[in-house]
Amino acid sequence: MEDNQKYKLFTFPNCSHCSDVKKYLKEKKIKYEEINAGIGEGRKEFREFYLSNKDKIKREEDGTISLPILVDNKELVQGIEKILKKDF
Repeated sequence: MEDNQKYKLFTFPNCSHCSDVKKYLKEKKIKYEEINAGIGEGRKEFREFYLSNKDKIKREEDGTISLPILVDNKELVQGIEKILKKDF
């Protein structure tokens, strides 16, 4: 991946997995734009993203969507375990 490639990271307030992934990406010097899916414009952007990608986004048994979700123009990676295993 090119150095100037930028990811979007969909997060939620008070999400410990989201905080861990942000710390990991910072340590790896991976550029990303954080989208807070819980409020305002971030919530609207996530809703639009979800509607366009709902066939790729997994829901938990209780219907909730597991965050964080990391995306670029080619790939969607959902959940802390998969993000931490991703080959950047």
